[in-house]
Amino acid sequence: YGSFVHSVSLTELDYLVDTLVYVSNGAIAWIEKDVDESQLQEAALRHGLNLEDSTASSGFTFMQLDDSDFICPGLIDTHTVRIICFPCCQGP
Repeated sequence: YGSFVHSVSLTELDYLVDTLVYVSNGAIAWIEKDVDESQLQEAALRHGLNLEDSTASSGFTFMQLDDSDFICPGLIDTHTVRIICFPCCQGP
């Protein structure tokens, strides 16, 4: 749960805040956008997950990012990524 940045295309980025993302077998299974922190349990229950049961043995682990953190799905080795990878941001 937290902020997520992903590319919609080579020229467009999407920045999502207050987003609950469920990952299964290494792929994003579902996303709930604009979830107020007080509504996290309700949002998870819509998908059959009880956040109060979040443990490795229950099959999932709930993680909440700090306000200054974000996730960029698919971005693995961030120290080699440069903003010039996006054509919209290249200099002259």
